[in-house]
Amino acid sequence: MLSKNEFAGLGFSQEEPNWYGGKVEFRATLQDTSSTDIPQYKIVLQRPVLGTSCRFTRRFGSQSFLRVKIPSALLNKRDNDLVRFLSRPFILTGCVFRAFYAKKDHVFLFKTCEVYDGKNVSEPMVTGRKSDLTFQQFIDWHNPLQFNIRQGSLL
Repeated sequence: MLSKNEFAGLGFSQEEPNWYGGKVEFRATLQDTSSTDIPQYKIVLQRPVLGTSCRFTRRFGSQSFLRVKIPSALLNKRDNDLVRFLSRPFILTGCVFRAFYAKKDHVFLFKTCEVYDGKNVSEPMVTGRKSDLTFQQFIDWHNPLQFNIRQGSLL
């Protein structure tokens, strides 16, 4: 449906007016693979499941998001270096995912339009599809900074 109409997941499809998307949850678990004092992790994919949709998955499609569970033992571990690990790009099926949100014991990754050439992540390619966004464009779509200049400041 999204290939025909980029807003079909929101329920705007004339072909299927009662259908909306974003119900498939792609999940993974973070595993500690450290053998020394230096933290090392890997993300292990799980089978997709049907779940509830949200504004993000309805708009950009379920395949644009990956939900990663962080075991509480890792969250509570001192010097776990999770921020550094999760700040890097993740490559899955040739697509570049970046962390954008964390809640309790989960981190959510968004598929950007960046390109991975087998060695490097490079500037976003132009595809012509409005659903392909850079990480910054995705953040601006969700919470435009120009409209929230005083956000976080004490008034």
